Amino acid sequence: MAEAAPAKSATATPHGITVSSSANPIPLTTGAAITDVIVFTVLSKPVYIWTWNAAGNPANIFSGETGDYLYLPVGPSSQYGFNTSVVSPGQAITFQANADAPSLPRTADVKGPLTGVRGTINITSNMP
Repeated sequence: MAEAAPAKSATATPHGITVSSSANPIPLTTGAAITDVIVFTVLSKPVYIWTWNAAGNPANIFSGETGDYLYLPVGPSSQYGFNTSVVSPGQAITFQANADAPSLPRTADVKGPLTGVRGTINITSNMP
């Protein structure tokens, strides 16, 4: 199970993503600077948030993430900073909430998915 990484700096902006009762991410697409953090809020039941890099491969896109997913209970999560050895500015990464942990990360989108769709986070630089 992954542990949340602390905010990277005092200027990190938190970006909230809600996982609705139907597992749809709200908002479906968001942008965040490479130095920002993501806070997931899960509304109905615990989920596994599977993550894919810009090439579409399962990847640990958040600092402290292992196994290409985050396990999140109901309620707001800790703040997750980006793993800069995996993602960089100008990339779009994807994630999807699943009810059950699939046996293999590559099947995360077909084993035990909720009815939601993949969400996208567009990574930008921290320059204005």
